[in-house]
Amino acid sequence: MTKKLKVELQNSGFKTNSFNLKACYTDPTAGLNIVNAELFKQITASRPNLANSIVNDMPNYGQVAGIPLELGINNLDQGLYVLEPYQEDKLYNLDDKLSDNIALSDNQSDLSTFTQPFTTDDLVDTAFNNRSPKKVDQSVVDRFNELYQLANASDADYYKLEEQYLDVFAAIDYLTFISAINDVDGITKNITYISKAGSKWVLMPYDLDMTWNTLYNGAIMSIDTNIEDLLNSYQQRLLLTIYNHRQDVIDRYKELRQNILSTNNITNLFNGWLTKVGSAAFENDDALWGDITIPGGTHRHPVNVADFDIMLKQRLANVDHFLGLI
Repeated sequence: MTKKLKVELQNSGFKTNSFNLKACYTDPTAGLNIVNAELFKQITASRPNLANSIVNDMPNYGQVAGIPLELGINNLDQGLYVLEPYQEDKLYNLDDKLSDNIALSDNQSDLSTFTQPFTTDDLVDTAFNNRSPKKVDQSVVDRFNELYQLANASDADYYKLEEQYLDVFAAIDYLTFISAINDVDGITKNITYISKAGSKWVLMPYDLDMTWNTLYNGAIMSIDTNIEDLLNSYQQRLLLTIYNHRQDVIDRYKELRQNILSTNNITNLFNGWLTKVGSAAFENDDALWGDITIPGGTHRHPVNVADFDIMLKQRLANVDHFLGLI
């Protein structure tokens, strides 16, 4: 085959030659990643500085999208999958052949806490995964160490360095979002740091299926976690330093609670997804794969919509309390 073609997926809005098919036995909704991504997309669209940010040129504002489907291979039923069309560097509108098109995702190591400067070896699918560029050279390291400088800046230097290196509105939205959705992994993992052609650094969430009340192994996660407690527990210096903007995070959360982070909007997003999947697809998938687990893990059976709505409402009420709104 010499010609690459795109496939247009009926009723999806997607036209692509590159996509993922995903299934996650730990996610009782099959759509935590997709719905949370849509939620952050909406938050991003309301961001004050969006027109001047590199995020404005990213497809879907740098967030995955997806549709549910029932997969068959050679007439063999494979159950429920989610198709996601956007891929790594393309998701962020980067050219991974260029050293100044940078997207580095945290890989949850000791270096995730920004306690020491980085080397080339740290940024090549080790402490951080290099989504872009393909070849990490010293110029990439020097740029990424700007964040190290920021994380370890003195009070006198911090705001000067922040103005120089950081997309502050994106960082405030990041902290606000992970707090709301109970994204425990969003502190020392599942963060992508992005800069293009010398731009300020953007913090971007990804891999959002361990959120709300869902753990990586299928167990129920507590919805009583407080972002401030987690930041202090993990001692991630960069996020702790950015949390100097605590009042800005509170103000942004308060603003978003009136619309995008309202209980009604989030409930409607999840209920819309669950309706799109349909009870028959959930039941069929559970019949096919209901025994799939990992050692010590739990297979999550399809979500009870009423119970899930209650959980969403309680989590948001908890965050209201943590941030002093009630």
